[in-house]
Amino acid sequence: MLKILITGANGYIGHHVLKKCLEKKQDVSAIDIKFNEKLPNVTYYTDDILSKAQESDLFKQIGS
Repeated sequence: MLKILITGANGYIGHHVLKKCLEKKQDVSAIDIKFNEKLPNVTYYTDDILSKAQESDLFKQIGS
């Protein structure tokens, strides 16, 4: 099974890609600044990956 991380998963395109991946039974993680809706069987991360001031190590947070 493929592990997929969808960035911008709260946006229009990201949300539809997320739903399609779930239909295909993929192991899905989603990251965005905020989430309006959370679907089951998805691991969610709230982070601003574009902020240069961000000091967290995203790869360590999600388990690379």
